[in-house]
Amino acid sequence: MQTKHIFRNCWLWVALSVACLVQSCTQSGSPVAVKLDPDKVKEMPQRALLQELSTYSESGLSDADFQHLGEEYGPFFYNWFYGIMDFQRYLPPGAPTDRMYAQLIQPFGYWLEVNKPVFRALQSHYGRSEDFKPELNEAWARLQTALPQTPDAELWPYFSQFSNFNTYVDTADGLVQLGYSAEMFMDDTCALYDLLEVPQFFKRFNQTNQIPALLVAHYLHYTHSEPQQGRRMIDEAIHWGKVWATVEAVFPDKPVYQLFGYTPDEWEYMHSDEGQIWRYYLDQQLLYSTEFNAYKRFFAFGTKTFGAGIPADCPPQIGYFSGYRMVQAYLKQTNSSLEDLWKQNDAVRILQASGYNPIK
Repeated sequence: MQTKHIFRNCWLWVALSVACLVQSCTQSGSPVAVKLDPDKVKEMPQRALLQELSTYSESGLSDADFQHLGEEYGPFFYNWFYGIMDFQRYLPPGAPTDRMYAQLIQPFGYWLEVNKPVFRALQSHYGRSEDFKPELNEAWARLQTALPQTPDAELWPYFSQFSNFNTYVDTADGLVQLGYSAEMFMDDTCALYDLLEVPQFFKRFNQTNQIPALLVAHYLHYTHSEPQQGRRMIDEAIHWGKVWATVEAVFPDKPVYQLFGYTPDEWEYMHSDEGQIWRYYLDQQLLYSTEFNAYKRFFAFGTKTFGAGIPADCPPQIGYFSGYRMVQAYLKQTNSSLEDLWKQNDAVRILQASGYNPIK
């Protein structure tokens, strides 16, 4: 698996590493929050892979250490090593796979040594920032109340060197692994984001206190995703509408715009232009289109939603917002629970039953 690393130069990375509101809008007609049963709140165990990695040095890493990491942290370690970090890129062409681990010990040890300043920066940040884990524990308890089939979960901090893997979800063996790339959530005060020229849209989701909502959203998306081939725009919109409505319901004490990476002004803007956006979908016959390239811009990460017919200042991922509004209308019109919502897999039926029509 190839990752899009923004930063590769290890020595420059070290140099840079060393160098370096508002009430929620109420017009959305939010569904009733999921009630929290304090007896169901569990302390989500946090695995110590990231902490242990910071203890190794280049000269001290051995084949036994590598084997220990695999045994101690199981599939997550290998998914991180080969998938997220793509360490096999260090193998020479034609290298035999039976000695793969031994051949990667040296570059892996070098990588660990070079990134020690980064590990220290992460420990410092998360040592002084407000602990987000109690909020995640409560949200997960609410999610298990709303969707009783939701398993317990573990929390996995990791380091992806500013790749596109800012969160990670796996559900193997009936246990949910929720991972977050710790360096991607160091708040706006982290000078590295500007020094490394991290894309602007990444900064929408770089707050430590955004980790819980992003992990819940990723879990819901991961466990309910369907193949992209033949998928209509309405399917994509309703899917993300379900995700957003559920996230909102299990984080009732947080401003809704903040959950999804918007400012209050952007959230208000999307509401005010809701009818115009909807009319554009209808005029262009996009809702039932299976041409992904025709509608992908409405769901893309970025700073804006671009394209002909879309207001110049339209915030990004307006398709998510449209789906969210359809799902809100459906929940209100049908008095459905979140569990009932996720059981309804026909996006067109949800739209029809919602009576959604923002054109005034």
